[in-house]
Amino acid sequence: MSGQMNQFTKGPWKYEYDNADHYGGCWYSITDEDGGNVCAFGYNVADSVANEKLANAKLIAAAPDLYEALQAMLEFPNAGPSHDMARAALSKASA
Repeated sequence: MSGQMNQFTKGPWKYEYDNADHYGGCWYSITDEDGGNVCAFGYNVADSVANEKLANAKLIAAAPDLYEALQAMLEFPNAGPSHDMARAALSKASA
């Protein structure tokens, strides 16, 4: 699995909140260490899911670190179901 991370934008990533939308919307931007845009998503401030959107932004920003952690875990002897889950997650991210 090593080397597959190269197809993704290099981490670390961070999330930024922007409420500059004049139509009642807010945005989360996920950026790389140089401030380049990785992705962004918006939502209406009237949505009752603001906390969920923040949690999603944090999870997306953590993706490079999580990917590397799963790769590192697989370097150790097979730990059973956790290794199967790690392989499946890495495969899903690389598909």
